Amino acid sequence: MNGNVITHPARSIRLRYGAWSGRILEQSPLHAVFTSGAWPPDIEDPRHIHTLKRNPKVHSGLLTLEDRTQYFFKRFTTPPLRRHLRRLVAQPRARANWRLSRQLERHGVPVARAQALATGPSESWFLAEAFADAVSLAKLSRKGLIDSVDLLETTQHLAEIISTMHRVGIIHGDLKWGNILMPPSCGPIIADLDSARQVSRVSPARAAPDLARFLVSGLEQGLTASWADDITRRYAEARGVDAEDLVSEVRPLVRKISRAHQRRYGRSSVDI
Repeated sequence: MNGNVITHPARSIRLRYGAWSGRILEQSPLHAVFTSGAWPPDIEDPRHIHTLKRNPKVHSGLLTLEDRTQYFFKRFTTPPLRRHLRRLVAQPRARANWRLSRQLERHGVPVARAQALATGPSESWFLAEAFADAVSLAKLSRKGLIDSVDLLETTQHLAEIISTMHRVGIIHGDLKWGNILMPPSCGPIIADLDSARQVSRVSPARAAPDLARFLVSGLEQGLTASWADDITRRYAEARGVDAEDLVSEVRPLVRKISRAHQRRYGRSSVDI
């Protein structure tokens, strides 16, 4: 993957409907939902909402329109005081998901295409392309649904993807294999940008947490230290950074994450 090639995502336009505002792709079927007065959807309606995860702050799942079109959504709720404080110090999480998704798409990093951002008085929604039949790389590997050759090729390709993401200044923040989707119709998709952030420069020290989480996922699935070394060096070559400096930053984090997984999940110790 050439991280210097910039693509052109579909054009988005400003969204305004009653108390709601945001952005929406120019030709999106979601236009009809907003203009018909059907927004926001009833989050308790199982005909349209399939919940994947829900807690008091974040609700994620699949939104199905009347024409059976599906979107992945993340819905963020914020109490009034905290919402006011967040406006002063940071952008809303839905807006961050939209902005980072659009930027990664422009630079050729495979993410679910952002479809709409809708911000209301007490909640905000981020909607993206849905991969309803996608399985995470962690699940594919754990269940033996991907052969060893494909797994090696996939992870080598992901080393280039991660290097591109870091080259444009975006750190994922939780780059475990459970956050890498494998749709049957295309290659790997980087998912869950809730912890992602943009920085002026991704140094080896800043890159190390993403790489360490990625490597721990593979090592816990039975891949070897030589595989981890190959992935690290492929990343270093793609970024043009010193491989030994990168390894010295990654190794202690791999040990730290592995120890945490031992305590929390009872997993076997891994190292590089």
